[in-house]
Amino acid sequence: MISSIEKRMKNSVKIVKFFEPVLYNKDNNYGGRKLIKVNLSNEILRRISAIDENRFSFSTVELPTLTQNRLRKNSKKRSSYASNKIEGNPLTEQQANEAIESDPHTYDYGMDGPIIIWGMFPHRENELDNSIEAIRQFVGETAYTLVVFQVEDWNKEFSPWTSEQLDASFSGGADTTLEWLLNTCIPKVKETYGSNREIYLMGYSLAGLFALWALTKTDVFAGAASCSGSLWYPRFVDYIKDNCVKEKRIYLSLGGKEAKTANPLMARIADCTGILEQHLKKQNIVKMEMNPGGHFADSGKRLAKAVKWIVSHTA
Repeated sequence: MISSIEKRMKNSVKIVKFFEPVLYNKDNNYGGRKLIKVNLSNEILRRISAIDENRFSFSTVELPTLTQNRLRKNSKKRSSYASNKIEGNPLTEQQANEAIESDPHTYDYGMDGPIIIWGMFPHRENELDNSIEAIRQFVGETAYTLVVFQVEDWNKEFSPWTSEQLDASFSGGADTTLEWLLNTCIPKVKETYGSNREIYLMGYSLAGLFALWALTKTDVFAGAASCSGSLWYPRFVDYIKDNCVKEKRIYLSLGGKEAKTANPLMARIADCTGILEQHLKKQNIVKMEMNPGGHFADSGKRLAKAVKWIVSHTA
């Protein structure tokens, strides 16, 4: 399958058939065009032939995935800045670049397969690229599109409600996050990457809780992946039991040592995850996978396992 960036490169190679410069002749306008005679030397003909012979050469070049993504984003920045200049919008080049950077990061490995939306924390330099590369290597050569969005306030924007058992930072902003996904992010993703593809929501820790919670609020998602999800969250088990989730594909994972914590709420994680696994299995396809280590052990690999399972179980 030819990637979108390869198509862009291939389409940028033009074969010149003839020369017809658009010139203005002040004496004889001729509609603004003046034909000129061009003598083609052997050297010029040789160069034209070389262009013709190599016009499809880009389709055989396999660029590293990170290079493809950077080229795609840089191209998007230049196009957006140029568009703003042409349309007269008062955006500077820096402002245009900042607007692009605020968009979800998208990693497209084919226009088929599922679209997986992954909510995460603000990453440090190169952290996201390294995670994406780890996922790509684990999943292998298969078609899917991974859309990554970041939140500014982790506890607020992924928590579904407040609780007296938690501090004030868990202020219940999940509704606002989901509203942005449904009204802004997903329509844009569908327009760009296809409207008939299944969409999944994926997250780690509190974002994993958010992914399961979102299934109770909308039918947009075909399923969710909750990797080491914070399913210990107060009242969450009862909430899922009281709000029907059915005919979804759901991936759950947990570290074997996650329950070994001094925090009494978080120590319930294994029990809560087990209860929800059995409940969700009644009307959904559910995969539960245990991993070695505690909550933060091999988080990239746990996410990669989720992506691989989603891709292999997409209709």
